[in-house]
Amino acid sequence: MLLTFSDGIADLIIISANPLVYCGELQQLAQKIVACEPAQQAGISAPHFLDLAPVKIPGYGSPVASWAKLDPVDVEDTRHTGAQCIYEQHRAFIPGAQNLATLLIAVARVLTVFYGESSPVIAGAELVQTDPKSARQTSDRLRLIPLAISSPKSSITQEGERLLEAWQSAVSCPRDRLDTDTVSIGVFWGTWLLQPSEVFAEQHYYPYLAPPLPLSIEAQPLETGVALVFNFDTAHYDQTGVENLVDCINNVALQIVNEERLSKQATEHRALSYAELSIIDKDRLSADMALLNNVSDDAENTQGSRELRIEQAFSVQVKCNSDAVALTLESQQVSYGELQMLANQYTRALQEAGVKPGDKVGICVMRSPQLIALMLATMHAGAVYVPMDPSYPAERLQYTVADAAMALVIGECPSCEETNIMSLEAFTLAASTQSNAPVQSSSSDAGQAAYMIYTSGSSGKPKGVMVPHRNVISLLAATKDNFSLSGQDVWTLFHSTAFDFSVWEIWGALLTGGKLVIVPYWVSRSAEAFYQLVVDEKVTVLNQTPSAFYQFIEAEFQHSRACDVRLVIFGGEPLDAKALLPWMQRYSELECRLVNMFGITETTVHVTWHDVTRQDALAGSKSVGTALPSWYCYVMDEKMNPLPPGLAGEICVGGAGVALGYHGKPELSAEKFVDDPLRSGNRLYRSGDKGRLMPDGSLEHLGRLDQQVKLRGYRIELGEIRHTLLGLPDVQGAAVLLQQPEKQDAASARLEAYLQTHCEDLTPLKQLAAQTLPEYMLPTKWHRVSEFPLTANGKLDTKALPERIINSASANEPVAHEQTAAQMSQSEASDRKNTAHSESNGRSQSNADKMLQQMIAIWREVLGCEVSANDNFFDLGGNSLYAMRIMSELKKRNLPSFSTRELYVHQTISELSCSLSYD
Repeated sequence: MLLTFSDGIADLIIISANPLVYCGELQQLAQKIVACEPAQQAGISAPHFLDLAPVKIPGYGSPVASWAKLDPVDVEDTRHTGAQCIYEQHRAFIPGAQNLATLLIAVARVLTVFYGESSPVIAGAELVQTDPKSARQTSDRLRLIPLAISSPKSSITQEGERLLEAWQSAVSCPRDRLDTDTVSIGVFWGTWLLQPSEVFAEQHYYPYLAPPLPLSIEAQPLETGVALVFNFDTAHYDQTGVENLVDCINNVALQIVNEERLSKQATEHRALSYAELSIIDKDRLSADMALLNNVSDDAENTQGSRELRIEQAFSVQVKCNSDAVALTLESQQVSYGELQMLANQYTRALQEAGVKPGDKVGICVMRSPQLIALMLATMHAGAVYVPMDPSYPAERLQYTVADAAMALVIGECPSCEETNIMSLEAFTLAASTQSNAPVQSSSSDAGQAAYMIYTSGSSGKPKGVMVPHRNVISLLAATKDNFSLSGQDVWTLFHSTAFDFSVWEIWGALLTGGKLVIVPYWVSRSAEAFYQLVVDEKVTVLNQTPSAFYQFIEAEFQHSRACDVRLVIFGGEPLDAKALLPWMQRYSELECRLVNMFGITETTVHVTWHDVTRQDALAGSKSVGTALPSWYCYVMDEKMNPLPPGLAGEICVGGAGVALGYHGKPELSAEKFVDDPLRSGNRLYRSGDKGRLMPDGSLEHLGRLDQQVKLRGYRIELGEIRHTLLGLPDVQGAAVLLQQPEKQDAASARLEAYLQTHCEDLTPLKQLAAQTLPEYMLPTKWHRVSEFPLTANGKLDTKALPERIINSASANEPVAHEQTAAQMSQSEASDRKNTAHSESNGRSQSNADKMLQQMIAIWREVLGCEVSANDNFFDLGGNSLYAMRIMSELKKRNLPSFSTRELYVHQTISELSCSLSYD
């Protein structure tokens, strides 16, 4: 085509269809035209080759695989805002491989590992010349063949034969009918795709007008091996992800080539099976493992400090900061010296009560200075403290006491056979007669268990995790300098001591000389009251689950004073980084450092850390960072083989934080605490968490592999709840699901129970379940179903469950579960209610009606459902997050507000409106 311009200049444009003329031929033709004598005389310039990327095929919809996108997200990249596909290429060469079977085996093996049980279907096409004298076959005659990938236990030869048979016998599928939601990878084998000189040429060449799939692999056999060209859509893949795939395919193919060579040379060679083909070589394995391995020679230098016990490390702080404030609770202050003396008295009282080294001591008291002193005293006595939450149901507390075989329980706890139980008042009275002089620790073994925390168990019963002293000391050694922890810091004890986040709060403060502000129960339930406490106490280090911090952000926006928090540690559940943007608008990264940490009770609270930046928040990063010093992580498959970057697998944790095991459960301990296959003499904890290693050494947390869930910071085994429900009268079947109707709203997350039962009224069953399950494990919604629908493979079909619902009910959030924590007697509540009704009688009826209607409108807006004045807040699916939003809306509309505590007492709008002031 000759394109002539108005000034007389003309461009000669040469265009060819890809299947007819390959790239090199087109270039040779253009160069010959320029080199001819007329062109030389006319002064025609050198040819310019245009590299035109293929256009997007309508219907692209295949999801992005986790391994396919590994490069850091560029939030300013707008290339994919339109409909145009953007393609890039990656080229490779496999020496020695010369047949289609080798390539198919390598691709099949790698994709089987990359995708696991959900191995994809690939499209295959063999590009050949039908007649040596004819032009190359046109794109219209390409055969796209869906090819199922499987992983049989067969030899390499058998697998090659199976794949070739599948390749040759597969039914042809027209390109325009290809389901790209199912098929996203194609393999194209041809003898004319590239000339040898073009294998690593810079010019891009496509053997079709548009790649039919997001990832198209063109393979050309040459004399010395197979040349590969990977054309990939950058909306689905990036350069790092494809390079990772190429490395793995290349490694498997080289093993196959080597096996073929050895089988010809050695008569007694043991052939590798297909399943034994490793996707990563030893050099790559060493490099990948080093990314998440933070155990260095420096760790050896801290060995001496690791041999300290917790109470010994606290005594060091007492010597340095005897008069400094250690604890505060409302108006009460306790210095380091006073706390030590109280612990000394308690230690002698424990020993007099018969507590010996190694015994388990249950502590079932509210958060207070006495609670901390009891922990110190238990460790001084050489015993193990077992924290229990007084708000837990009696049956759960009794189980914990019996399972731990406790020698003594201090606090309000149900009676249990063969266990000595003393109230805090009785114990305090007995301790008051003891000397407060220094007491020698009954043990010097830092490897002994310091505490035992019970976590949810899939078998239906919680399990006790035994964590030694040295683990806690190692945790502080790994974080103190990085987080600049010092005696100038003010911490909060916000969480229940039955939640391991409290271990970090308590000892993080007291073993670095800081001040620990004990947060009263009802203050912890109100974001507004808690923020006021943080401001008043000038708190600098805040530890929060993401769900709690989102409420904290809302409370901060409603407050006139800024806080002094310099460091926020997130843990307990996945973080939605985007939700932090409002906080970052007010507090810069220099003013307040936000750190996302992944951790598990079995690995001593924390494992990894990551500074959350504004870039992370904009990109919605899921990174939990890199391992703490002396900790390390692997991402492994179900057979404990390490996986390369990008592949999702089980997060396994080793190093200084691994716990001793589960108390009284040797089989479960052997299953979860295993020998490290890559580090002789080390132990790993198999977390059950799903994650993937990134090329920069960071770890992304991708949820759970089992039925365990995280809800508002609590680790919950759905199997334990189901086990409890199956034990209820007249329940034939049960299922428990974590539902979140609003995917972007954490407040909508809730547990729902599905029961197969003849009981039409579910209320008695809910009440019985509440006697066993703590409040955070009690389902919010209850459904009676006719049957449990199953999928084709026999699993519960959760999508079809709503169709089987006969009737539903909601669970009141029982005030009994807040128990003594509420510190509000029935008479107090009754008096307040009567007083509220008396005051309401004196108000204007019109004001009362107006207030009632406005509150109904707010509840309806926040909860997203129909609401009447007598509906129970918790029956409607309400929780503390929704309560905070309702209070915020009341303030915005200049209406009287209420506290979280009042909502727990007055749970309907009619009752609540009577308790509020209309002035």
